[in-house]
Amino acid sequence: MAPTQLHPNTWSSIQAFCLICGVLHLHPTPSCFLNYYTSHPTNPVLWHSLISQLGNVIFNSFATSYKKFKKRFFKVCIRPEATSYFFDEISWSRFSLYLTKKPRDFKEWPRPAVGAEELDILSFFDTLPRKLPTRKLVGVYAKSSR
Repeated sequence: MAPTQLHPNTWSSIQAFCLICGVLHLHPTPSCFLNYYTSHPTNPVLWHSLISQLGNVIFNSFATSYKKFKKRFFKVCIRPEATSYFFDEISWSRFSLYLTKKPRDFKEWPRPAVGAEELDILSFFDTLPRKLPTRKLVGVYAKSSR
């Protein structure tokens, strides 16, 4: 699905996850992030929210309510240093860059399916306290990108 279809709380959790990985020089991957979330899209999907797995909430919600966000869009700007997160070596998109009506449903992302480097990242995130303050983490990211 396109990044613009993600609920703002899901988007902020992704940003917080990437920020922590970046500070520690870890390579964030979708499979690492999705180990902590489930997906239950309804049809048709215009926006989508990932749900923290029960008892394994890494990040608190950025905000309890987003009024009128469904009527708005935001633009995703790709910095040159982040191009590899969006496109592969031959410039193919790593995920949908257009709206998707039927996103993939999953209950759990299996750990055996990830590689050794990803298992190290998951082991690190497993040691962190739960319900980290997403608003503060994303605030640090916003200040550092100015």
